[in-house]
Amino acid sequence: MNGRITAVEHCLESGIDAMRKSLIELMNRMMNIRETPQSSAVTVNLSLEEFRLSAKKVELQSMAKIQSRRSHARKRTLKFNEFLRENLKEAETI
Repeated sequence: MNGRITAVEHCLESGIDAMRKSLIELMNRMMNIRETPQSSAVTVNLSLEEFRLSAKKVELQSMAKIQSRRSHARKRTLKFNEFLRENLKEAETI
């Protein structure tokens, strides 16, 4: 019975030691990631993404205005093309 208890205690101790080592390694990796320039680039990218999301309404309004202007320009172009066709037909008949 004592042998079993000792074996279980040994397994638990080795498992706890392994978990402690893996946690320490993980924490060290996390600290290294924070200190690298790559993390500052990630922070900048996240800040830019937040800016893009906050400016989305403004961008959408601008795009709506541009599309409205394009639509108006297309209508004017179509009217002008019709005008040219009519005048060309009249010129051909003369």
